[in-house]
Amino acid sequence: MKTCLGLFVLTVLVCWSHGAIIDMEPMEPFAVPAGLSTSITCTSSMVTKTSADAIVWLFIRASDVTNSEVILSPNSNPEKISIDSMTSEMTTVSTLTLTDLELEDSGKYICQDTVDMNKFHTEIEVYTSPKLKLVTNPPNPVIVPDTNITLHCATNGQPVTWTVNGHVVTDEGLVDIDMDEDADVSVRPNNTLVIVNAELSDAGTYECSIEHLVGERPVIETRSIQINAPVKITLEESVGLEEGENARIPCMVTGYPMPVVSWARENIPIVNGSENGRIWITEISEPGSNAIISTLMIKKITHEFRGVYSCNATYMGHTESEECMIRVKDRLAALWPFIGILIEVVVLVAIILICEKRQKSKQQDYDDDDEDSETKKMNDNANSKEAEIRLRNINA
Repeated sequence: MKTCLGLFVLTVLVCWSHGAIIDMEPMEPFAVPAGLSTSITCTSSMVTKTSADAIVWLFIRASDVTNSEVILSPNSNPEKISIDSMTSEMTTVSTLTLTDLELEDSGKYICQDTVDMNKFHTEIEVYTSPKLKLVTNPPNPVIVPDTNITLHCATNGQPVTWTVNGHVVTDEGLVDIDMDEDADVSVRPNNTLVIVNAELSDAGTYECSIEHLVGERPVIETRSIQINAPVKITLEESVGLEEGENARIPCMVTGYPMPVVSWARENIPIVNGSENGRIWITEISEPGSNAIISTLMIKKITHEFRGVYSCNATYMGHTESEECMIRVKDRLAALWPFIGILIEVVVLVAIILICEKRQKSKQQDYDDDDEDSETKKMNDNANSKEAEIRLRNINA
């Protein structure tokens, strides 16, 4: 029992005092076109030694028949080689980066820990990339509705495979990629693809690729271009609401890459849940539609929420916006016209009654005057007769 315990303790002490390479990425051999860069990362579990020199990098050139190991160091070729190391209590991670690769850089790359000399390795094959160039007409294309965009992949005569937004196009002629019963692209001879009657959903990444052998290893070469769609914002210019209603102001934004949508009031950004939880913003987007519907919601709106609200779309470093004026009416606003008409009618009736009363009063005055005139006339006639009788009596 004591012997077993002693062996166990000895084993633990040996493991504790040594390290081991535990991971290397990538592990499988791979190929890199000449002129490009690549990186290899090695991780070691180091307990007694966790410094930057816990891992060393070695290189065996493929053309070296003696298989001589050469230590790689940034000091030997700082323009091509860089080594970045990070250490913690239990591990050391070292990354070897090789830039501007040449054919002579092909070979075996080895990482080795400096405690127990464990090694991991991978192989890099540097090759001359075949001719492959993607050109477009017009240059630097963007989606303009109902126009065509032509892409041509120039090779050394080898046919290419086209990929649109991750979808491999295998058919020739007109192809409906998004299954909307409308042809999106036309695949033509001589490695040419045409976007037919472009629309918003046609924006995205277009790739052409060829496959060839590097030694006995198949390698795929790819050229790609991203075709963007300009931003378009659809927003009502003015919205009228009654006090106490719940406001819902939708703003539809389209574009590719997908813009980031935000709201502001009088140029002050709106935050979800502001105004004591009365203002909220929701977003809905459908995959593949390149469109976002952002809705501004205000619960039980009051006069204090009147103003100009802007829907903003940030797209490739710049921002575009559209504005909406929100008007809030009083609950009794619909009654004011009726009340105004009623007041007008009352005033008009009062005026008519007053006028009629005055007219009657004048008519009464006229009648009284006529009656007085007739009485006076009768009195005058009677007086005249009496005077005539007296005159006759005097003459007699």
